Amino acid sequence: MNCKYCNTKLKEDMDKCPNCGKKVNSNKNGGYIFVIAVVAVIISLVFIIVYNNKDNLNSQENKKVEQSSTSADSDEIITLDNYSFKVPSDYVAQRKTENDHESITFMSTDNSSTITLSIYNQKYETIKNSLKEIISSFEKTGYKLDNSEIKTIDDVEFIIFEMNKDNEKLLMGFTKLDENNSYLIGVANKDFEIDYDLYKVAVEIINSAK
Repeated sequence: MNCKYCNTKLKEDMDKCPNCGKKVNSNKNGGYIFVIAVVAVIISLVFIIVYNNKDNLNSQENKKVEQSSTSADSDEIITLDNYSFKVPSDYVAQRKTENDHESITFMSTDNSSTITLSIYNQKYETIKNSLKEIISSFEKTGYKLDNSEIKTIDDVEFIIFEMNKDNEKLLMGFTKLDENNSYLIGVANKDFEIDYDLYKVAVEIINSAK
């Protein structure tokens, strides 16, 4: 695998990049640690998307976000790691950092939805092969997993989790970025109801990556 921060090639048992010094995901403690790490990243992103989705419902706060975010009037671009993404015309975008994990939150200008994208330094196939263990680990997070499935949306395969806490529902999904990395994308609408159509917007975003 490669370091997601500087692209230095890493050995499987490394927990820190020898080039940039950043912490990386390590499998040296076995599959259990890997599964816990995956769930932790998902939950971390859940907190971001829930907070931003609630904030997005408040028109006054949303106006402040628009002023401090990437404007999406035409061909605006926002970057994450070494990738650049086009902001959809009816969204604004803002980078976030939670526990040293960076993400981009795309917020609709009509306050109806939030899409949060991050890059996870793990192979998509490895995550896919550990799906059963990941599902079982959700029992300890406080989030109910209503459903999980491998779903193809606009020709892109996702591992999608339907998550629910206190009747606030959202979707979290992994998809392949390259041979060594995956996207983790969370989506929620203003009513916190399941909305798979938001992944069509997400596909548009990741397909614009350069």
